[in-house]
Amino acid sequence: MDLIHAMRVFARVAEAESFTRAAQHLDVSVPVVTRSVASLEEHLDVRLFNRTTRRVALTEAGQSYLEGCRAVLDQIEDIETNVARTSNETRGGLRVVSSAGFALMRLAPVFASYRERFPGIAVQLTLMDRSVDIIDEGYDVGIVSDQMVKSETLIMRPLATLPRIPVASPAYLAKFGTPQTPMDLENHAFLAPTNDMRSHQWNFTTDSEETSRVHLTPVFSSNSPMMLQGATVAGMGFSILPESLVERDLKTGALQRLIAPTIVHDGDVSLFLVYPSRRFINRRVRTFIDHVTATFQNG
Repeated sequence: MDLIHAMRVFARVAEAESFTRAAQHLDVSVPVVTRSVASLEEHLDVRLFNRTTRRVALTEAGQSYLEGCRAVLDQIEDIETNVARTSNETRGGLRVVSSAGFALMRLAPVFASYRERFPGIAVQLTLMDRSVDIIDEGYDVGIVSDQMVKSETLIMRPLATLPRIPVASPAYLAKFGTPQTPMDLENHAFLAPTNDMRSHQWNFTTDSEETSRVHLTPVFSSNSPMMLQGATVAGMGFSILPESLVERDLKTGALQRLIAPTIVHDGDVSLFLVYPSRRFINRRVRTFIDHVTATFQNG
C-alpha cells in the first residue's frame, strides 16, 4: 500500500464527505477510492468513516487521523511546491470559474501573465452569473462574488470590493428626465439584478450622510450584469451596476452616473478567490492562487 497516496485519498473523501465526489476530483473510479480507504483502515486496524446511503462521516478516530494527515500532507505539499517553483515542470489542466462581468472587463491580463509564467498549465475558464458549487461542479478555483458562492465549506480569500452606482443612458434621460434625488428613482424604470439577495428596498447615502430608503420595482431583471449593462445602454431604464463594469461607458458617454456623489449604501460587491481546501492543494492550483493574490495586492 502506498501510504501517502492512501492518506491523500482519505483526506479527499473526508473533505468531500463522499466517495463519489472524491473519486471525481481525483479522476479515479469509486472502487479505487473505496479500496484505498479500506486498505488504510486495515493498516490502522480502525474504522475511519461511518457510512450510510446518504452520507459519509468521520469517526472519532477518523477525525483524529485526519488532523495528523493534514500536518504530514501539508509538509509534503510545501516541499513539492518549493521544488516546483524552482523548475519548469508545473504542468496539467486548471479549471477556473469566474463572474462573467468582472472576467470580461478585468481578468484577461491576469491570465495572460499567469500563462507567461507557467506555460505548461492549460487553463479552462468558465464564465457564469449564477451561484456555483466549486466542488460538485468540478472546478479547481473560482474568482467570484460572494453572492455566487453556494457552498459554506470553501476557503474564501477576499480580492477586491466593487462599488455599485446608478447609471442610465443619455437617450433614456432625455426622454424621461434626470432624477435629482434618490427618491426620484422610484418613478423610473429599474433594471434589476435577479441574483441580488436584497429585497426591492435600496438605501442611498448622500454626501451629507443622509440615508434614503427607496423602493424600486423592476421592469426588467437579469442574472447577468453584462445583460443589464447592455439593456441600460440601449435606454430601457436605469440600473445599479459595479462601477468597474460601466467605467468605459461612463468615459465614452454611453452611460451617465445618476445623482452623484450619492452612493448605494451597502451596495458594494465583494470579489473572492475561492477553492475547496487550504491544504492539499496541488501545484497548479497553488501557483494560480499565489499569482492572482499577488496581482490584486499589486493593484
